[in-house]
Amino acid sequence: MPTLGLTNSLSFTHMTDPQRQFPPVRTMGTIGWIAGNIVVGGMIDINPHASLPWWPELLKLQATWIPDGAKSELQWFIAGGAAIVLGLYSFTLPNTPPPAAGKRITVREILGLDSIKLLAQPSYFVFALCSFLLCIPLAGYYSNAFNFVSHVAPNNVMFVMSTGQMSEIVFMLLMPLMFRRLGVKWMLAVGMLAWVVRYGLFSAAAGDKVFWMTLLGVLLHGICYDFFFVTGFIYVDKKAPREIRGQAQGFLVLITQGLGLGIGAIAFGKVATYYTVGGVPDWKMIWLVPAAFALAVLIFFVLGFRDRGVEGKE
Repeated sequence: MPTLGLTNSLSFTHMTDPQRQFPPVRTMGTIGWIAGNIVVGGMIDINPHASLPWWPELLKLQATWIPDGAKSELQWFIAGGAAIVLGLYSFTLPNTPPPAAGKRITVREILGLDSIKLLAQPSYFVFALCSFLLCIPLAGYYSNAFNFVSHVAPNNVMFVMSTGQMSEIVFMLLMPLMFRRLGVKWMLAVGMLAWVVRYGLFSAAAGDKVFWMTLLGVLLHGICYDFFFVTGFIYVDKKAPREIRGQAQGFLVLITQGLGLGIGAIAFGKVATYYTVGGVPDWKMIWLVPAAFALAVLIFFVLGFRDRGVEGKE
C-alpha cells in the first residue's frame, strides 16, 4: 500500500499535465495486476512428494500447469520475488529530490500532519470523508467477490475476476476525454455510482445465479476504480501545495486503503456472518447492504462537494 502514494507523487512530480498523462501510466499497473491473475489462476504446480526441493524441480521443468494455482504455495515465492525485483528496479527511477531537500525536517512533517490542514477546506473534507466511507463497502468486494463469483460461475472464477482489470485499461485510457467532459466532481460521482450499481447487480444475480449480471458487476471495476480512485489521486495533486503533495497522497492511502478497508473488513465480515444461516450465505442481502451504504455516500458527496477552484466545470 505505501507504494501507491509514493508512485503517485513520483509520477505527478515529473508530469506536466497529470490529468492527461497519469491514466496511461497507471494503466501499466492494471496490466501487472492482470498478469498476476493469470499466473495465480494457472499456477505451476510442484509435486509435493518429489524428492527434490521445488526450485531444482522447477528448473528441470518437472512442474505442471494447473487451473487452480491459488491453492499452491508457490504463489508466495513468485510474489516475494516480484517485490524484490520492484525494489531493485526502483533504483533506476528518475531522480526526485524531496521538495524540502536541504531544509530542517520536523517531526510534524515526518508524521505528515501538514496534509491534515487540507481538511479545513470544506470540499476537500467531504472528498476525504467520502473516500474513507466508500472503502468500507469496498472491503466487501475485495474479500467476498471471489467467493460470490465461485457461487455463480465455479468454473471461470479467475477469468471473470480478471475482466475487471481488463475493463480498467479501457476506462483508464478514456479518462482524459472524460475529464474534459465531466470534471472532477462528476468523475468522482460516476465512480461512486458504479459501486452502487455493482453491488445491486450482485444482489439481483444471487438468487438465480445470473451470470451476465455477475460479469457486468465485475466489469464495472474499471469505472469504480478509475473514475473514483485515480481521479482522487489527481484531485489531491491539484489541491495540495507542492511541499506536502507526498504527505497528502500518503494520507489519502492511509484513510482509504488502510483505515477504510480495515474497518470495512470487520464490518462486512459481521454482515456476511449475520446473513449466513447453516453455512449458506444469503448473497442477496449480503450485497444489498453495501449497495445502500454506497448510495448514501454518493448522495452526501453530490450535495456536499462544491469545489469550484479545481476547474471551470466545478
